[in-house]
Amino acid sequence: MLVIIGPTGVGKSALSNLIGVKFNGEIVNADSSQVYRGMDIGTAKPSQAEINSLPHHLFDIVDPDERFDVHMFNIKAKLVIDQINSRKSIPIVVGGTGQYIWSIVESWDINKSGSDPEVRSRIEREYMAEGLEPLVSELLRKDPKNSVHVDLKNPRRVIRALERVELGFDAASPRSKVIDLSPGTFIVGLSLGREELYKRADQRINSMIRSGWLMEVLFLRGSGYNKTLRSMGSIGYRELHGFLEKEFSWQECVRNIRSRTHRLIRTQENWFKKDDTRIHWFDLSKMSLEEITSSVYNQYKSAIID
Repeated sequence: MLVIIGPTGVGKSALSNLIGVKFNGEIVNADSSQVYRGMDIGTAKPSQAEINSLPHHLFDIVDPDERFDVHMFNIKAKLVIDQINSRKSIPIVVGGTGQYIWSIVESWDINKSGSDPEVRSRIEREYMAEGLEPLVSELLRKDPKNSVHVDLKNPRRVIRALERVELGFDAASPRSKVIDLSPGTFIVGLSLGREELYKRADQRINSMIRSGWLMEVLFLRGSGYNKTLRSMGSIGYRELHGFLEKEFSWQECVRNIRSRTHRLIRTQENWFKKDDTRIHWFDLSKMSLEEITSSVYNQYKSAIID
């Protein structure tokens, strides 16, 4: 399979479509927000024209109030990839969600990931009743050593870390061990300078807002999907809910969306490291998407033949 990774807004979807046509491939989503139905504008899902041009998989597969996590993704993605391979086509896995990507290419054993829906539901209820601060305090008390690897301002990360601790696992562990990829896996990484990425991200946020992002959130709220849902914690959705509930002004809302997006870009750099020799990096400041497509085609063929 081909895998296309990189920070948000760098151009993964555009490249995946060019490569998909070149390789006669099928797109497999590895973005944790694009799995939800009705969350289209704010997650930058492929356009209808793009979907019509190539088979697309694992988009719009659950409602916003349904549970979906890396374990469910892993199971569904493996099934889809096997089906694509059985058709003698090439799976092109595309996304910026590090856990989703590495769970596939490193063949994670999802039964050893420290997951229990009942435990997580209980912790989530505690969060709804008491807020984030007590959970953070509990996590720091129970596993101070490994808690340094957890984003303590992110409720979902704190809840997940506590779930792991209660099941006997470390709260988190830094990615250090490099694991060999399965034969036939070729990872393409897109890179760009951070300031240019921030600029592109801000422009995309403005475009999403002009395209009706706020109306999308209003529709979701009207359909019963409130801000307490895990899906509504996605970048922008939480902030737009907050604006509608008068928690902050429109200017603060947009500023917060930009800030979270910039932070995501920095986080993604930790998941997809420039010194990871398993990733074939391409700098978009030096090459066009068309040039990258041709280079990937030639490198992939050579790698498979070798």
